[in-house]
Amino acid sequence: MVSFIALNRQHVELYYSPLADNISLPIWKMALAIFIFGFSLGALLLWLNTLPIKKELSRTNKKLVEAEKDREYLGETLHGSQMETLEKKDTI
Repeated sequence: MVSFIALNRQHVELYYSPLADNISLPIWKMALAIFIFGFSLGALLLWLNTLPIKKELSRTNKKLVEAEKDREYLGETLHGSQMETLEKKDTI
């Protein structure tokens, strides 16, 4: 980056609007601004694309917690009924 700045000290003119005056910047500042803009735009688009995935992950985690609660309840119920069956066999 330092070599890019050192080797590119020429100025470029940026015409932003036909009504406004042109802006004269060193080419390295223009390249850095374009790089920062592109990086920021890419990061924003990547974050926006992950939102549906995060929402689905949240839904899946909630379903997993519910399934684990159901499994524990059924395990306790099954364990209780097995104990009752064993007690009935002991009395016979």
